[in-house]
Amino acid sequence: MNGWGTPFAGANLHSWKTSKTIMPNSLTIRDLVLKIVTGTLRNTGREVHQIHDDDHLGDKLGLSSLDFAVIVVDLEAELGNDPFRTAAPRVQTFGQLVQLYEQANEGASHKE
Repeated sequence: MNGWGTPFAGANLHSWKTSKTIMPNSLTIRDLVLKIVTGTLRNTGREVHQIHDDDHLGDKLGLSSLDFAVIVVDLEAELGNDPFRTAAPRVQTFGQLVQLYEQANEGASHKE
């Protein structure tokens, strides 16, 4: 675990090529986002139930802006990119968050 409390920070996942590729340890971008979101919820003492694409990050999951910032930092550490650095897309649901990172990771692989 890292200082933010997620179990994946520090793992070398920079070899990931696209969101559609099965990642090392059989993780997809979706799997990684789910693990980081659930880890953040657990580390802040909240119960974790099954998370669906249409679950609102704030209203349904109860994530605060600080929780969201921690998730973004942890995802950047894992994936090597931050889609919020160049734009400020409106992300309200879990599915939108996954899609944003899938698209950002796919775009990063085309630049290599």
